[in-house]
Amino acid sequence: MSEESNAEEDRSVEPERPPTPRVITADEFAAVDIEAPIRELSVGHAHPLADAYWTAHKQAEAANANSPSGLVYGLLFEICRIMLKVTDRGDPWQAFGSSGNWRTAIPSDFKGEQAEVIAGIVPDIVNPVLQARLADIVWSLNRKRAGLRRRQSPATSTPSRDCSPAI
Repeated sequence: MSEESNAEEDRSVEPERPPTPRVITADEFAAVDIEAPIRELSVGHAHPLADAYWTAHKQAEAANANSPSGLVYGLLFEICRIMLKVTDRGDPWQAFGSSGNWRTAIPSDFKGEQAEVIAGIVPDIVNPVLQARLADIVWSLNRKRAGLRRRQSPATSTPSRDCSPAI
């Protein structure tokens, strides 16, 4: 095989995880403990969450390729690995990787119905890093959604906290 043929093969190789091809529904999110893979993590940024979601996604896929947990964890993996460049106020989000004709996810990949589903789960998320990441993505896509708040638990008297991004 010639070097030219090898180069053509390399260009056709898909990324390890392309952006989610369809909307992951509210019912699919509800069927999954979305914080299980990150419950024991104590970190201040989203990239370690991406690693945990990737592992959970691969395990769920191995057990059942079309399981809600595999789909949800795959989506959360994609969202958590989006790069945030805080020094760029105009366009702070970047793909984690790109080459040739492919790239990893960016917020606009989740606009529309997927963003609305994500906005619906934000108030129930306990992990502050995941909650902030999802709220930031939703806000980036629709600045009118800046008021996403955590729902007050009936078991506590702690007030809701504002989850709007500080960009």
